[in-house]
Amino acid sequence: KVKEESGDFRALELYLKKVWFANGIYHHYSSDKFVPGFSKTYFVDALHHVDISLLRLDEGETLEIFIANLEKVLFDPNYLPKRVNKADGQDIVKTSACNY
Repeated sequence: KVKEESGDFRALELYLKKVWFANGIYHHYSSDKFVPGFSKTYFVDALHHVDISLLRLDEGETLEIFIANLEKVLFDPNYLPKRVNKADGQDIVKTSACNY
């Protein structure tokens, strides 16, 4: 069972509130990616306690692949760091996570 009284649990709860409020992992004004206050270890452990049928995995996708993809997006500050990068001198398409 995930320890709900831990600092990691409270940090995960805060992170999820930010994600829900902003409709994603980026701040709604700055477009910066939210930095998780919980550890990767805690996150992986928490996912292992979720009923796998609730995760909507792609066909053939394992829990390990799902976790690896999420870890990169959530914990790597250099991977997709801004939703939209409007900084002078930056290519808005190449340097933005949402480059549609």
